[in-house]
Order: sequence, then structure tokens, then C-alpha cells
Amino acid sequence: MDSVGYAVVPGDYGTEQERQTAWDIGAGLQAIDGAAPSQIAQVLMSQQIQGGTSYDVVVDTLRQHYVAARSEATAQDREVDISAARISQILSEPSFTLSPGSLMAIHGRIFDGLLADPRWEGRYRSENITKPEPALGGLTVDYTPWREIHRTLAWEFENAEERDPHDAVDAVNHVLQFASAIWQVHPFREGNTRTVAVYAIKYLRHLGVAINNEPFIRSAPYFRDALTLDNAPRALRDPQPLRLFGRYLTGESVTLPELRGSRTSAAS
Repeated sequence: MDSVGYAVVPGDYGTEQERQTAWDIGAGLQAIDGAAPSQIAQVLMSQQIQGGTSYDVVVDTLRQHYVAARSEATAQDREVDISAARISQILSEPSFTLSPGSLMAIHGRIFDGLLADPRWEGRYRSENITKPEPALGGLTVDYTPWREIHRTLAWEFENAEERDPHDAVDAVNHVLQFASAIWQVHPFREGNTRTVAVYAIKYLRHLGVAINNEPFIRSAPYFRDALTLDNAPRALRDPQPLRLFGRYLTGESVTLPELRGSRTSAAS
């Protein structure tokens, strides 16, 4: 029997421009929590983008840096730098699987060793949570009860598998609605929005959609607020911001309005 020859895939994928875009998204998504990568992370990733080092070396160097600078840095600094580098690596890889297990694996890869409790990393939460949302004036979205996470995600992924978008606009709308549904489940204790954003980008690429990456690079906080409003209590619910974000993804010239502080009166 003839042997099958397999190509060895390098650990760092894509062209220099593609790696730059992946890093820009990884860095931009940190703004969801009002943060940005440090100067050392930017220098290291610049070396990686130019082909001078690998993602693994970047992450290992950042780990060593934060061990040495423990008294001068915060846990959030470490999380921001390393998670941004890992998001960049994940987005530079062409593989994708539409499954709850893949979503869980991506969360685990991004946040391995970074969260306050290691039991939160790459695992569904085991408690019910609330979070004050600025776009809701401090109110919370009603996230899925933790005991229903497995079943709810299975249902959402099964429905996604049955969808066959007929053009790029339909694909963007489908993926954003799917992402919104997954975000409402809030399957993880922390890191849901960044994980959902990464998964949505890879899903769109899997569908062959070439999106405008600027919304995720420049407007990540808007993305979170749009997801919040799409899943808000009925009196405050508004699907329009997420639709506007979708138009931005498809390349339309749009202005994203401020979503915080304008809806508090409706809740009273």
C-alpha cells in the first residue's frame, strides 16, 4: 500500500499582514475590559509578526517577565498581554470546528493559567451569575442558568449547523445572531465576550466571508454593549446596535453611536 504524504504545517501561520491583523484584533479585544497590551507585549509581537520568533516564545517570554515583575505588575496586566498573544495565534490558524467542544477549547487556550480560579479555564461555569452592564445602567442580562448550559449550547450549535447562508450579508447576520445567543448563555465564568468574538471571526472565515476587521480592532466595547442590548430585559432590548455592527463588518461606512447611559430611564 502506498504511504500517504502529509504536509507539515508550521506553528505560526499566514503572511506578515495576516499576523499583523490577528495581533491587532487580539489587542483590540482587550478594550472590552478597558485595557490594552503593554509595551513589552507589543515589542514581542512585532518580532513575531516579522517572523523573528514564534507565538510560543512570545507567551513564554511574557510569563517569565511577569514572574520577575510580580511586585510591579497586576494580574490583569498579565492576562491582557498573554490572552492578546493567544488570541492572535488562534486567529492566525486556519482550522475551525462548529461545536461546543471547540468553543470550550478556544476559551481554555486563551485563558489557561490566567484567571483567578483555574477551574474557570476552558470549563463551563458551575454557578449562576449576574454582572452590572454599563449599557443597561448597571442592570444585568438574564444569563442561562448554569445547569442548562450544556443543553442550551447543544441546541444552538445544532441549529447553526442547519443554516446555509446564501450570501455574505446573510452569513454575517447569521453568525452575529449565533454569537449573541452563545453570549447570552454566558457559558464561562469569565472571558465570554473575547471568546465569542474570536469564535465568530473564525466562523465567518470558515464560511468564506471576508469581513472588515476594524470593528473588532477599534470598537470591541461597542460589540459587548450591542450583545448586551440584544439580550437585555424586554423593556431595554434593542437589536439595532448589533445589526449596525454587522453592517460595519460587511464594509459599510457607518458611525457607531455611544450605547451607554442612554437607556437607564426605560428601566425605572
